[in-house]
Amino acid sequence: MNKRAIAPALIFLAAMVFLVWFIASGAAMPGG
Repeated sequence: MNKRAIAPALIFLAAMVFLVWFIASGAAMPGG
């Protein structure tokens, strides 16, 4: 794989990790 293929994948993975963390933290600490 080259950098042109890796960059979008890293951005996508980062977005998915952030989304999962956001949902998890929101469920664990409602209102916080």
